[in-house]
Amino acid sequence: MHLIPPIWMARFNCVSFPTSRVRSSFVEFSRLSIVTSRCTSRQPVAIPLCVIERLNDCFLNWKLEIKGAEVTIHCTITSQIADREGYLENFLRFWCDWQEVKKVWFSLFTPQRGAKNPEILTPAQRVAVMKELYRLRQRYSILDMTDAVIAEIEKPPRNPSECIFARTTAIFSADLKTSITPCQFGGDPDCEQCGCIASTGLAVVGHHRVLGLLTAGHIFGGSELVGRPWKGPVEKRKYLKPKLLKGHHSRSYETLCYFLRKTVSDAEKLR
Repeated sequence: MHLIPPIWMARFNCVSFPTSRVRSSFVEFSRLSIVTSRCTSRQPVAIPLCVIERLNDCFLNWKLEIKGAEVTIHCTITSQIADREGYLENFLRFWCDWQEVKKVWFSLFTPQRGAKNPEILTPAQRVAVMKELYRLRQRYSILDMTDAVIAEIEKPPRNPSECIFARTTAIFSADLKTSITPCQFGGDPDCEQCGCIASTGLAVVGHHRVLGLLTAGHIFGGSELVGRPWKGPVEKRKYLKPKLLKGHHSRSYETLCYFLRKTVSDAEKLR
């Protein structure tokens, strides 16, 4: 993993690198944005002292790993978290004390269609979370979510075809062959309960008015429509479950696969 960022940084001006493990070698890349998920337990529980000591050691080691880096913390809000009064503010207050942490993002748990997970937020909880985020962004500059981004939580896309994030990204499994569709959630996500920070962020961009009633989303849609005939034959997207694409691929898919495999190949040569 520590071999891949140098290769990417040599090819791009800026790279956002989601990872659960931050290595000290990442610090030397000023244009590398590190995004990592850090959450505590889903519900209040009695934690043995030995476990608390181990957690403290883990946080201490992680703090040493990110020293000198610029890190974005991402937290997914579940129903259990939404029920804990003051949790989000305590979460922000905790990370404010870390000099390396520059931003905090929140997502809402996105279920699969028809699922009954205990993590799913109720409509009332979603409204309460939005109100709390509006309040907290005025008090904590570290919360990198504008009013427009928070507002998008109230009106998520009805399906993947309305989601700019799902339409503009290509998600692959670790084997660099298995395509995860329609987005990083895979399967059949319940888009009407989506709370993904990436989806809401791009939705804000899409709703931005460029000229009069013309939005960036209109331009993107037109560009996608014009570019579609230039693509090679592509398997029809079904938005049902992750699948392995075989046979015909679009040119963009082939190009991305080539780039990913070349990155891994270059990394292996540096071992």
